[in-house]
Amino acid sequence: MPGSLQIGGSGSSIPIDVVKRIESETNAAPRRILQESIQRQQDFLEFVKKFMCKGGKVYFVQCQAGAGPEGEDLKKWLQGFFGPNVDVTLYAEGVRWFYGSPKECKVREQ
Repeated sequence: MPGSLQIGGSGSSIPIDVVKRIESETNAAPRRILQESIQRQQDFLEFVKKFMCKGGKVYFVQCQAGAGPEGEDLKKWLQGFFGPNVDVTLYAEGVRWFYGSPKECKVREQ
């Protein structure tokens, strides 16, 4: 989904601009589950950030995470989160990861 990240498999994503709306429209139990999921994901990003060096690079190899205005907002949020010394890469199209160098990340043929 454009503008979201999946971390650790399906069903775990960080919605960038809809969290407040979802929280206001759900009852306590689903809202608590959503908040716990978001907190775990933010904890993971904090862990990564903690060990990041200047000039670091972060590749989010997820199809369409960088697509459209939502993807642009997500990239801005991530760059603000990691800081100006870290390069963040999101992909607007489908991707296929070949283990090894990030340079081996290929765009999936449509």
